[in-house]
Amino acid sequence: MNRSTLVLLTALALLGLGYPNAQTALAQPASLDNSGGDALVESREALRAARERVADARQEVEIAELGYRKLTQRNRQRGEPRMQIVKRLDDARAELEEAEAALPVAMENARRAGLSPGEFRELEAEVPL
Repeated sequence: MNRSTLVLLTALALLGLGYPNAQTALAQPASLDNSGGDALVESREALRAARERVADARQEVEIAELGYRKLTQRNRQRGEPRMQIVKRLDDARAELEEAEAALPVAMENARRAGLSPGEFRELEAEVPL
């Protein structure tokens, strides 16, 4: 049986069974619905957000390391100011670690949603790490 025969038989069966939305079901085949496109857009945006999170975390680590270097080279501060700088550096490193761990997951989800290699390259150019 060819495809048109199957579609015709399916239509007759749906109408014969009293399927309430038979005409709606036949009007838009499941393969042409836009739900896959929505998932693709969502996964692309999630990947962009993950890349931005990694870039921001790396920048924060650089800033915190610069503050720590200044602390150890010039001021030799002790007590609370030193603890704040060390805490900021530790927090920044922890955030970077989490962001870098989440990036491969977002990349895999985007790949499974159908993001093409060209789109991956576009995102890499838009949000460099």
